[in-house]
Amino acid sequence: MSCVLRITGSDFDVDKFMIEAKFEASDNITVSKKGEFINALKKRKRIHNGIGVIVSNAPFLNFEKQEADAIAYLNKYKSAFIKLKNYDIDGWRGLDFGVDTFPENRFYREYILSIELIKLCAECGLEIYMSNYFSRKEKRRKKRVGRLFKKKKSFSR
Repeated sequence: MSCVLRITGSDFDVDKFMIEAKFEASDNITVSKKGEFINALKKRKRIHNGIGVIVSNAPFLNFEKQEADAIAYLNKYKSAFIKLKNYDIDGWRGLDFGVDTFPENRFYREYILSIELIKLCAECGLEIYMSNYFSRKEKRRKKRVGRLFKKKKSFSR
């Protein structure tokens, strides 16, 4: 899951929002309620109500596809997301893009957000997050790159 819409808040009325949004059954939505156990083994409970929606399953390396999927999803449910501004949300309220930090044959990666995405998120009151990940391949590459920049020992007499 590379682009996820997360909305959380201690007083966020998830049930009301789900009715207003009229999401389709095909939308991959996770609903969580305050007081539910996060992990039964550790007995930790959630402190917020919230929803999580997988907006794009595009790979970490394909930010352009993630962005296109996010724009299509926001346009589809724009009226519901605009209503979010009326909710008192003290937690997350945004799109979280999972992206690849070091793509093939590069030392850096830049992501340019389209004006359309920025405008849609602003209209809906959503923030934009970029979560950087390394795949195994990238971890090996990072190790190789790290060796290039290792400080050489100097010998003095």
